[in-house]
Amino acid sequence: MRLTRKQLAPAASPVETGDWLVNRFGLTTKVVVHAGQRDALVDLLLVAAERVADAPGCYLYVVSTSLEEPDGVWVSEAWRSKAHYEAWMSRPDVIQLLGAMAPFIADRNNPVLVAPVGGKGLRVRRRP
Repeated sequence: MRLTRKQLAPAASPVETGDWLVNRFGLTTKVVVHAGQRDALVDLLLVAAERVADAPGCYLYVVSTSLEEPDGVWVSEAWRSKAHYEAWMSRPDVIQLLGAMAPFIADRNNPVLVAPVGGKGLRVRRRP
């Protein structure tokens, strides 16, 4: 007999109660840089990672380089809500940083939008 996630979860698990998960917002974006510019973009993305460390509502911000594409960079983010993400993206210092990144970017795919629900690196707990 195969058990469902709900059956495996403890009685008061956030996964089971679920209501606080409704507003979660996440995205993963693939960025292709101009040839030879990956390190320059990664440096700026890591500046963003340092700044977002204390941003309200940001649970995860990870910058990765592709092992298969020398000009590929991935950014994965998890936020408390889309409103938290939008508030972050509208900050003047973030807008300025995005402008500094623009010359290095050859193509930015549409992000994959997700609703993070938990896992290692992403705390799962109920609302107070």
